[in-house]
Amino acid sequence: MTLLKENNLIIVLFDLGGTLVDQDSLTLIEDAEKTLSAIREMRDSEGKPLVLALISDYGKLNATSKEIEHSQNQYYDMLRGLGILTFFEPRDQRVTLSTEVNVEKPDEKIFRSAINKILENIPYKNVIYITELEDHIIAADKLGMIAIQFQGSGRFHRKINKLIDLIPLISQLLR
Repeated sequence: MTLLKENNLIIVLFDLGGTLVDQDSLTLIEDAEKTLSAIREMRDSEGKPLVLALISDYGKLNATSKEIEHSQNQYYDMLRGLGILTFFEPRDQRVTLSTEVNVEKPDEKIFRSAINKILENIPYKNVIYITELEDHIIAADKLGMIAIQFQGSGRFHRKINKLIDLIPLISQLLR
């Protein structure tokens, strides 16, 4: 399977907790930084870089604008502390929180919002979504994204056990 690149843009959309960060220790999962670095250096068949982005259920729903801003600042501080904020700059375009959209994953609204922040109306087939959660994989797959399950049940043919395994898989998708 290869990516179809309308608008010449490919987005690699990551979940944070359980995918890039260990939920219990709140530390980066092994090879997370190396994987992000390698993907940031990849180019599509036309030589254009891929866009890294994050989507997270973070902050409360039905929040005030002040509460949303507080949640955003906490989240950015967490990314900075983990040493990965620079992968998702500019953060106003590449980080989407459930509190901003007022829905949680896997609602289509949060996916569409995350994509539209980068560039309006990019088709789902231009998005690679990586998460550990099977129900989110199912939803993303139904929308037409290339969904990759990290440490999942193995139900899907695109499954990885180590983040570093994303590098050859995404390289193959770019051919």
